[in-house]
Amino acid sequence: MIGNTFGSKTRKFGGAFPVWKDVFSKVDGGGVFEKTPDVGDVIPAGTPVYLDKTGGTSKCLEFYEALEGSTGTTLKVTVGMGLPTPTVGQFLMKVPDSLNSTGTGVKVTKVVIDGNEATVTLSADPDTLAEGDILTVAAAVGASQKMAITHMSGLTKNDAYIEEGTQVATCTVVWSGKVYADRIQPIPDIFKALVPNILFQKEA
Repeated sequence: MIGNTFGSKTRKFGGAFPVWKDVFSKVDGGGVFEKTPDVGDVIPAGTPVYLDKTGGTSKCLEFYEALEGSTGTTLKVTVGMGLPTPTVGQFLMKVPDSLNSTGTGVKVTKVVIDGNEATVTLSADPDTLAEGDILTVAAAVGASQKMAITHMSGLTKNDAYIEEGTQVATCTVVWSGKVYADRIQPIPDIFKALVPNILFQKEA
């Protein structure tokens, strides 16, 4: 075992794009990612996760920032280093005002990536989006849907790089520290409130 992965062939990837300014406290025992990514993929440091128990299963949250307003079935979001990419078949919704509120879940039918932008085609009109609004994964398609994950334990400390033979990917979850907010996903305020000991620091 080296770094964050277990298997017949593994290694740790990262260091060129640090996201943490300071790490003060981590969840004891860490956890195992619920899904092992495809070979060649990276789960970047600073990924928001929900850890169900010490040494348990970590579920990755995904947040996408709208690059422009939208009232139709096409939207543009930022992708690239440290950020997730929408996938066909995924259900998305605008992040509501509170964790238990609902919104309209729509299915992703097409994704075209151009540099750090992804043009996403949806199965139906989502709730009206303004530039800077944040989307996340919905529990299902349709009106009055909740977010797929409504908890957050912290952010991952390290990159996890998946190579051929990797069977399990583990993570260390930070619940207290200082993170460069511009280098990770756009975390909505309602989720930041769940990790009050993490300072999301903007770069000058």
